[in-house]
Order: sequence, then C-alpha cells, then structure tokens
Amino acid sequence: MNNDNTACPKRPLFLMGMERSGVTLLHSMLKCHPKICLINSSFATNLAGKWRSGINTPTQLNTFLEDAYTTTRFRHTGVPRSSLRNELLDILPLSFADACYRISCTYCAQINKCNFQYWGEREFFHEQRKLDLVNELFPDFRIIHLVRDGRAVLSSILKAHEIRGGGFEKDVIKLAGRWKRAIAVDTLLSQDHRYFRLRYEDMITRPATWLSRICEFLEIDYDDEMLRYRDLGRVTPIHSLLTEKPDTYRINAWQSESPPPYLRIFDLLTRSALRKLAYAPLPDHISKPIAVVFMEFGTYRLRHNRLIVNTFGR
Repeated sequence: MNNDNTACPKRPLFLMGMERSGVTLLHSMLKCHPKICLINSSFATNLAGKWRSGINTPTQLNTFLEDAYTTTRFRHTGVPRSSLRNELLDILPLSFADACYRISCTYCAQINKCNFQYWGEREFFHEQRKLDLVNELFPDFRIIHLVRDGRAVLSSILKAHEIRGGGFEKDVIKLAGRWKRAIAVDTLLSQDHRYFRLRYEDMITRPATWLSRICEFLEIDYDDEMLRYRDLGRVTPIHSLLTEKPDTYRINAWQSESPPPYLRIFDLLTRSALRKLAYAPLPDHISKPIAVVFMEFGTYRLRHNRLIVNTFGR
C-alpha cells in the first residue's frame, strides 16, 4: 500500500444528531449500502484535536493507536491492533485524515467491504470548535444531520434511562439546552452543499424515499439492502426497535409516554426552535396556560436545585 493521497478518493461521512434521535437506525440502514463503510466508533472526531498535525514517527503511531483503542469505541471493531500497526507503519508519515481513511480500509477489508466510496462514523457535533476542526481536516466531508422532535427525544431518553437503569441525563432543563445546541448546527450548516438534514419523522414514514434522497446527496446509486438492516443481528434492549420495521406510531408516542409537566417545560424552553423546524404545538390534552407552565418550570427548577444541594450536603 502506498502513501499517495491521489489514490484515496474516499470521502468522510459523518452522521450527527442528539442521542435517541434515530441516528442508530440511520447508521444501521446506511452501513448496509455496499458503498458506505461506517464504523461503530467516533475515533476520528474524538482524536482529531490531539492528532491534527498527523502521525509522523513509529512512537507517535504507538501513542495514536493507544488513544484509539483505549479512549474510543474503536476497540470493539475487532480489528487487531498489531495488524493495524503493521499496516500504518509501512506508510508513515500520515496526515490525520489519511490515517483515518487507512484505518477504514483495514476495517472494511475485515468485513469484506472493499469497494466503498464513503468511510465514516456518527458524532454529536454540538460545538463550533469541533465543526471547525472537521472542516479543517476533512474539507471534502459530508454530514447527514438527523433531527427529531425534541419532546420525542426527551421521552425516549427518559424511557431508555429506565430500561438501562441509569446512564442518561434526566434533567429536563439540561436536555432542552442540549437539544437546542444540536439544532443550532443546522443554522450553521444549512447553506453548505456538504450538509443534508433529515427529519426522523420523515425517515420512518417513507424510508425508501429518504434513503434514495440521501444517495442522491452522496452521488451513489440507491440500494435496497439498506432496508434490510434488521438482519444485522443482536441489539441492546434500548435499541430493540431496530429488529422491527419503522413504525410511524413512534412519531407521537411521546404524547402518552412522558409526564405532561416535563413535556410542557421542555416545550417552553425550546418552543422557537420547535416551530422553526415546523413541529406542531403541544396537543390540547397536554397544553396548559402559560402561567401554569411557568409555575411548573419554577417548581421543577427549585426541586431539582434542592436535590443537588441535598446530594452534595451528605
């Protein structure tokens, strides 16, 4: 393998979106396309800041691989570190972007997908500095941003927290802030030809149509294999719906699955962003006068602050 960048025309593809927005579903669909190689890891974006100047020596390569295998989920890919080291050692020095591409080649060879045009991963780009870094290191990137009604995201996170027995943020106020930061990325990139925004609600209503549009965006042929994602094997309990066909029931399930006061508080804090994305107001059976919602918000914030004080006071 040589180190000629002209022989590496593969483009990086990043899937982004807040957790519980359907990114895992989209990831599962796209990785079934023969031209798309997606890794279940965020090693590229997580390591970009430290390794932006590239990997130039064997010592740096050892440290780089240590970072990849211990600080990211790349260790779960099954790619042996020793074989990857031997692959990269022969072609040093490497720019960071080219190192990521070569790693993708090794991973794809392991899963018998060598004719790919896009390599990539999923990442929650909630910071301007990370976007700037991606733009610097991967100027030919493509980003697909999956957007979901924030109230449905809230409901799904609370449900996943219960199923898993922890591990997710439960503070409605913090979650509202995180969702708004995720949506703000759309404003930053909406006019960029490298950016594609997809609504979760559209994806599960007409999956074939929107997957076809994604393929047009990526300039690759549509492939029905993407709709066979349910054959990928075992899934975790919080991703159990991946074993089923997309169900439009999930679009409005949040209206009956979460405490109404939580939904009203979240809606209050994110209302302008929700309307900008054309999400409907709260239904009548959940909505309350604004004065009532402000009281609920104040009570919630006061109760949450007390919990924090009590926790640190023990």
